[in-house]
Amino acid sequence: MDLQDVLYAVTTVSLISGFNHGHSSTPLFVLFVALLAVLNVRLFLTPVAPIFIVPPMIVFLVIHLASAFRSGAGDGMFFLVQAVILLTFVWLFVARYSMRPMHGYFTAAGVGLLGLLAYVAGWHVMHGFYFSWKRLSDAKAVFDVLPLILVVAARSRNAFTRSIFPLLVVVLVAAIFISGERKAYILLVVVSPLLINLRNPLTYALPFLLLVSAPIAVSLERSGYVERQIETLQGFAEGRVVKTISNEGRSAAVRVAIQTFKQHPIFGVGTNAELTYVRRYDPTVAAPHNEWLRVAAENGIIGLFFYGATVVWGLAGVLRGHVLGRSRSRSERAVAFTFAAMLLIYVSLEAFDFIVLLAFLMIPFVQYLRLDPVEAQAAPVRAPRARHAAGFRRLQGVAAAGSPRRAP
Repeated sequence: MDLQDVLYAVTTVSLISGFNHGHSSTPLFVLFVALLAVLNVRLFLTPVAPIFIVPPMIVFLVIHLASAFRSGAGDGMFFLVQAVILLTFVWLFVARYSMRPMHGYFTAAGVGLLGLLAYVAGWHVMHGFYFSWKRLSDAKAVFDVLPLILVVAARSRNAFTRSIFPLLVVVLVAAIFISGERKAYILLVVVSPLLINLRNPLTYALPFLLLVSAPIAVSLERSGYVERQIETLQGFAEGRVVKTISNEGRSAAVRVAIQTFKQHPIFGVGTNAELTYVRRYDPTVAAPHNEWLRVAAENGIIGLFFYGATVVWGLAGVLRGHVLGRSRSRSERAVAFTFAAMLLIYVSLEAFDFIVLLAFLMIPFVQYLRLDPVEAQAAPVRAPRARHAAGFRRLQGVAAAGSPRRAP
């Protein structure tokens, strides 16, 4: 781990560090992105630059930007500045970690995210909120990252990480359940088979689990929280919406978004105009918490097609055995799958904001990141396709010597 790993980790964590009830942490993120850009100008000329040519994403961004200007000059400039900032971060992040292992970043980001988790949990407990830890604005997104932390830890060969893995499972799974963050529930269920680690049987953590969970379970059961969460998850499985204040508001927003799409199916009502438009029907309607519906309502079927094509482009590459001239281990593909699933769930079940757009922009490039937690040094690259050949000849000059890694 070096200072650059720490800086990239701090930049990532800063985006979800909005502690103060709706006060955005975006300015802090923008400051760190500017610093990264100044320190890493050379990464804009990286040998792997061709991977950033994702035709459907480029077309979607052009449509999205043109549609924003159609809504108004202010909306157009806002989206343009937002897109430039986020694309700068994505370019720098992917350019760096497609050519070097991410284990240093994992360490730094893991410490930062666990520290943020401790703050979020401590704040809620100190203010008398013993469950449903979602009152600190963007900071609640820390729960959505916890399953990814568990998958990375499950594949780590670090002695300390292996020794505390059972404890991590108990604490982080309990935190996800207590938080009430349903996107984290879904991701945890999806990736749970990847958490099996015979070197650290969960039975080792049983005494701790009983000690911690007993009073929490009694408190949650008395409040009806457990029953409500189980009912919500059962509703998801059955394809229905459970009646809660949050769900009913989102259900109304979904209905109005679908109605808006039906009325403007080709080009939509314009980027960032959907919420204003639907409130003509109902001033109380909130965002639908679904980017697919928002894009359909704002950019029509044309925008939705290229949005979906961008996501498919990224997901299709997640489980590839070889990428950028190197072999990918099973551990790397497991982490890549979890990372991509986290981003996909986020854009599918969250309201439009800075973080959601970043999640979308990152999806096509997860396949290129060196996500293996145990990769200690850059592996040499094999002969690339012709259009990458010149850049990879330069890359081979700095790659470590040795044979490509075999999948563990």
